[in-house]
Amino acid sequence: MRLLVYFGWLAASGRHTSRLRTSLPCRSSRLEELLFTRLFVTRLFVARLFSSPLVVASLVLARLVLGRVLATCLLVVFSLSMLAACRSSPSGPYEPTTDVARDVQRSLELAQQAAALVESHPKKAETLLREALGLDLYNGPAHNNLGVIHLARDDLYEAASQFEWARKLMPGHPDPRLNLALTLERAGRREEAIAMYDTALEVMPGHLPSVKGLVRLQLQTARTDARTPALLSEVALRGETEQWRNWARLHLERIR
Repeated sequence: MRLLVYFGWLAASGRHTSRLRTSLPCRSSRLEELLFTRLFVTRLFVARLFSSPLVVASLVLARLVLGRVLATCLLVVFSLSMLAACRSSPSGPYEPTTDVARDVQRSLELAQQAAALVESHPKKAETLLREALGLDLYNGPAHNNLGVIHLARDDLYEAASQFEWARKLMPGHPDPRLNLALTLERAGRREEAIAMYDTALEVMPGHLPSVKGLVRLQLQTARTDARTPALLSEVALRGETEQWRNWARLHLERIR
C-alpha cells in the first residue's frame, strides 16, 4: 500500500512603600536602610507570587548570617532562577511559535518543496519539513509528510504521532487517516486500523486508496461484512492497475 504524501493545502504604589518604611527600625545609614527596605519589600513580593517557604526561609537566613548586601544578591539569584523556570515549555518537538513569529506562507512553501523530495531525498525533505514546522507548528501537510518519512524508516511511534497531528489539523482530508491506518496495521493493531480506514471514508466517501486498504484488511483478517462486496466491486471498476482489478474480481467471485 502506497503512502500518501500531501502536496497541497486545503486550502506597587508609593503609599504602600511609605507604610513599609515606617515599620522598619531606625538606621544611621541611609544606604543601609534603603537596601534593607528593598529586600523586605521584594521578599514579600516573592513570597506572595511564588508561595515558596523555601525561598522566604533562605532569604531570612541569608539576612541573619550573611548580611543585607549578600542577602540582596541571593534574592536576585532566586528571582532570576524562578523566572527562568516559569518560561513556557514547547508543546511538541519543535520550538513554540507565537502569533508574531509564525510565518504561515513560508512554512507552506517549505512543505511544498519537501513534498517533492520525500521519496528521492528523504533527509533533505525532513530538514525542510522541520524548518516548516518551526515556522508554523500547525502546518498539517508538513506533519503528514514527516510522518511518511518516519513510517518509511519503520519508526512507527513517531509516524503515528505525526499522522495524529495531521489528522487533527486537516479534518476534511483522508490522507492522514489513511496513513495512520497503515501505521496501525503495520504495528499489528488491525482492528484499530480498520476503524481508521472507516474514518477516512467518512471524511471522503469513495476515496480509492482507503477503499483498497479497508477491503484488503477485511479479507486478510476474515472480518468481512455487508460492505465487502461493494468495496470489492469499486476496486474492480476503479483500480489503478490491472493487478488490483483482477484481485478484486477474484475475491468478489469467492465471497458470492
